[in-house]
Amino acid sequence: LNIDMIGRYQNPGDENHPQNKDLPKQNEVFTIGSRMMSTELGEWSDAVNKSFLNLTFNLKYDDPNHPEQFFYRSDHYNYARKGIPIIFYMDGSHADYHQVSDSIEKINFESMEKVTKTIFATGWDLANRPVRPKVDKPLKETGN
Repeated sequence: LNIDMIGRYQNPGDENHPQNKDLPKQNEVFTIGSRMMSTELGEWSDAVNKSFLNLTFNLKYDDPNHPEQFFYRSDHYNYARKGIPIIFYMDGSHADYHQVSDSIEKINFESMEKVTKTIFATGWDLANRPVRPKVDKPLKETGN
């Protein structure tokens, strides 16, 4: 379970800013890879989420061929390459991505807390299962 950039969410006016219009809304997070290698992992993750805080898992970037190629751009990818199923949780990119203007007052701590609690519950569920999620789809390495 990889957590990278989960503090930014849409604020009023962001929908009019070209680089912020795709930020997730409150109670939403982008998830990538939950079913890419393991159908079970995706099902288990959805079940935990539904029984807990029921966030919206936005799948906009959940495609290894998406132009942003987020699947290949974070720490989880090396686990996936070794056959370990992953879920990548993120809030996407925004106008302050990799800029000095990306400051703490822009973080929505309430939404970030809900996302982290959901990820914790998912990790807890996975750790207490008698088996690992079955890998039923080989990883297709098509990134640049």
